[in-house]
Amino acid sequence: GSGQSPLLILDGVEITNQMLNNIPPETIESFSVLKDATATALYGSRGANGVMIITTKNGRDSEKMTINLRAEFGASAPTRVPKVADGITYMETFNEARTTRGEKPYYSNEKIMGTKLGLDPYVYPNVDWYDMLFKDCTFNQNFNFNMTGGAKKIDYFLNASAFNENGIMRAPSTSKFDTNINSQKYLFQANVGAQLTRTTRVSLKMNTQLLFWHRPVEEVKDLFYYTMRANPVAFPAIYPKGSVEDLDDPIFGNAPSWDGGSTDINPYALLSRGYGQRHTQYITTTFSVDQDLDFVTKGLKVRGMVSFYNKTYAATYRSFSPYYYEMTDYTDNGDGTFDYNLQSIGTPGSSYLGTSTGRNGYREISLQGQIEYSRTFGKHDVNALFVYHQKEKVDNQPANDEYKVLPYREQGLAGRFTYGYDNRYLMEFNFGYNGSENFISGRRFGFFPSIAGAWVVSGEPFWEGIRSKVNLLKIRASYGLSLIHI
Repeated sequence: GSGQSPLLILDGVEITNQMLNNIPPETIESFSVLKDATATALYGSRGANGVMIITTKNGRDSEKMTINLRAEFGASAPTRVPKVADGITYMETFNEARTTRGEKPYYSNEKIMGTKLGLDPYVYPNVDWYDMLFKDCTFNQNFNFNMTGGAKKIDYFLNASAFNENGIMRAPSTSKFDTNINSQKYLFQANVGAQLTRTTRVSLKMNTQLLFWHRPVEEVKDLFYYTMRANPVAFPAIYPKGSVEDLDDPIFGNAPSWDGGSTDINPYALLSRGYGQRHTQYITTTFSVDQDLDFVTKGLKVRGMVSFYNKTYAATYRSFSPYYYEMTDYTDNGDGTFDYNLQSIGTPGSSYLGTSTGRNGYREISLQGQIEYSRTFGKHDVNALFVYHQKEKVDNQPANDEYKVLPYREQGLAGRFTYGYDNRYLMEFNFGYNGSENFISGRRFGFFPSIAGAWVVSGEPFWEGIRSKVNLLKIRASYGLSLIHI
């Protein structure tokens, strides 16, 4: 089914898988995974597939600022590329396969010999399609800079990362634009905390991710596939400029396909015909206030948090239709030069750049209030936590879609109570009461309780005859239940 991914929480803000993948490791303070019913009950139905909690670093009280700089330079190359036959081997092997089956050779001795002698490359083509489209390797650069510091009243952690990664596509000499793959990422993290009073602390955490991706309009995996199956001797990749009168655009070679199509595959033309660009931005901001209420009763704390999340995405693809021409006949001038005639083949080409665009995105604002009580009375440990949260999600591109115009809203209350005795027995009760505007009024909320228990047994052997003592035995049981009123 769908929706199998866990709930991802970054500094209290729900994020996407792509954001998680782009978080620099230098900014992560802790990474927690919650799996069972008792641990995820606070998140209600949103935590049904588990919860991952990522917390970024905070500043610290220090006399001196700490600065870290990391620069990486690397090379990327394919681990393995299948070897294909050159044009001469291809023709000879193809003819042999036909003659052994009682058929006439397909390629003439003249064509094979002309290719061997390296005569006119347009009359006797021998194209290495993979070498024309792909390089052996490429070079990448990554940089990270962060600084940590603070004093008694304020602390900070700032991080900036930049990634520049290139593909191994060759830039066609006849193309008017770059068709190689290029991925750039600019990541920023700013965490600032201030101790307003002895019992009051405020903090602001901001995460910004700017992603840019440039690529050929044709899928790279398809281009690789085409280089593996394209005929190396059927036609040249491109003819010289001026081969066709009154045409200044590139003239790509082609021929009728073996399966009856009007044209065959020319990987070089498909690489040259256009490019695509994607821009994605993620911004998360969390502002929180922590108040210690020891002056009311010891162990009592409250917390308020407001968070904002915004994603924007825009893509542009621009491409033209290649001019395909087929060689109809040629003349050997006897001096090593050839004259040949070309005619248009397949769908007429066009120099006009067609444009297609795509965009989407959404924004969320969340409010959360939390009250916690934690106290130890002799051998008794008591902890109680209650959390209220609400969230509103609005589409950034609603257009004329009536469903996207309406906001998505969630609201809920969650709680946890734990009791421990003598560090040996533990009981825990969790619940989540969550609702969504997706359901009809009066049937919007669901109840998600869970109960867990654990106890530790230590001491003498359980029965006579066991020589080794049981030093520590932990037994745990949990039960989770979801009741949704629909």
